[in-house]
Amino acid sequence: MTTIVGCSKSKVSTETPVPAKHLYDSPYFNKRWTVASYDDDHVLILSAKHGIVEPDTKLLPYDVSMYDLSADERRAMAHDIDTERWDDTVVVYAGTLYVDVIRDACGSRHTVVSPLSGGLGEQLSQLNTRISEIEEH
Repeated sequence: MTTIVGCSKSKVSTETPVPAKHLYDSPYFNKRWTVASYDDDHVLILSAKHGIVEPDTKLLPYDVSMYDLSADERRAMAHDIDTERWDDTVVVYAGTLYVDVIRDACGSRHTVVSPLSGGLGEQLSQLNTRISEIEEH
């Protein structure tokens, strides 16, 4: 399984690059990261600015969201993502546009699964439930 978490608009304030896994500081990102990293020991991040990044890749804050990109820009991003070394199943914890980019990148080579459904409130509830289950173990 390959696991991907979408970036968040909210980022730490820093003038020096920090590992991507520490750059995003929204509760939504943190909850997705907690669940994803519990299920998989190697989680990737889909950045609206940088594409797929490793969690330890050092980045500076930026102000770009997938929602800022045109459909053509999102398709171009998907085209640039190398999925060759990914497992057959790709699990994506992210909003719809992020999931769509991964689906486009994977084509028919991989099965893309998005375990979160509904709007932000529903997704946060699903994540909270999963985190409670994790904490019970």
